[in-house]
Amino acid sequence: MAPRLTPSLSKYLSLPALILALAPPCNAQAPSTLQRRFSSWDRRGTALERNRHSSLYLSRSPNTMSKPLSGAIQTSNYAPQRSDMALVPATIPTKATVAMQMEKESPSMLKSFRVALFQLRLVLAATLPAVVLFPACFAVFLIKFMSFGVIPGLGWIIDVIVKMWAVLSLKLMGIGVEVQGIQNLPKKDPVIITPNHASYLDIFVLSATMPRLLKYVMKSSLFKLPLWGWGMYMADHVGIPRADGRAAIKALNAALNTVKDRVRKGGSFIIFPEGTRSRNGRLQSFKRGAFSVAGDTNSLVVPVSLVGVNQAHVGVGNLVGVNQAHVGVGKYTTVPVANPKNIRLVIHEGKKLGDEGAKTSTEMRDWAYETVKSSLGPDQQPLPEEKK
Repeated sequence: MAPRLTPSLSKYLSLPALILALAPPCNAQAPSTLQRRFSSWDRRGTALERNRHSSLYLSRSPNTMSKPLSGAIQTSNYAPQRSDMALVPATIPTKATVAMQMEKESPSMLKSFRVALFQLRLVLAATLPAVVLFPACFAVFLIKFMSFGVIPGLGWIIDVIVKMWAVLSLKLMGIGVEVQGIQNLPKKDPVIITPNHASYLDIFVLSATMPRLLKYVMKSSLFKLPLWGWGMYMADHVGIPRADGRAAIKALNAALNTVKDRVRKGGSFIIFPEGTRSRNGRLQSFKRGAFSVAGDTNSLVVPVSLVGVNQAHVGVGNLVGVNQAHVGVGKYTTVPVANPKNIRLVIHEGKKLGDEGAKTSTEMRDWAYETVKSSLGPDQQPLPEEKK
């Protein structure tokens, strides 16, 4: 009497399998018609299951059709064999191999812990200088408010405090920045700075390293952030409220008119021409707002390339509690998760409306886009569908 084959769990999902499982042991030399049909129907799954337990896998091998393998498993007499199937040795994945594969696909708890520590460091680095410098910033703002702006130089003092704030934050974060092309930025004339925007760290980098005191055009909701946002509001940066439809156009026009008036009085601004932070770290298309301001005020447009800041958001896989956007085969996190290395701030030579290659605001926008793009690395270059 040959032992009855025990079907796998998947075979119980069909009626013939259930009947075969409940049938009494039979003689392997004289199998029933039902057993023959069932064995023929499921021969591939049965062979594969057996081979896994013996470090052998079932595969098609035309070169070995007529050559029996010495390591092949002997099956029952009634188990039919296909002439084009052969058993070939294969290596069973070890625990170490599986662990390495899992490490590639998802980060370990240790890596997640390191990321959490880095994010805690960023929060403390941005908060501690704020706690120390905010009282001074608030005191100057209060004097400015109560004096109705009669006392000169108070706004400049607030700008200096904000710059010190950014410098200390970068130091505590352990982030170094290499600045190139400082000679391309005029010392006194009004300018419109147009950098790419790939990270929350961009404002810290620009505020700490730009050799001039500049104002930002930013979304007004950032002013609600404790300490940091309040300081930006007291420094008299320009906020654009986010809205839909006509309200958005009206708010944008009002903000641009405010910027134009202040530029005519000698002010200089940093305007992110992409309109918002990049969701994948790559350069996005430029809007025309910053260049219309420069054209109407005859201001110098200075493109700036922020290189390497995006490295704070990539290369960590799936992390618990981190909102991520999938970009091609990689992932780009919304919040910084790693300390970026080799950050460069490249200040390019500026142009005014009417100069060669910038006859119109549209040409100026295209020129600024290509200029910023020229210094970015491959991981910051725009994707084909994102190019202008």
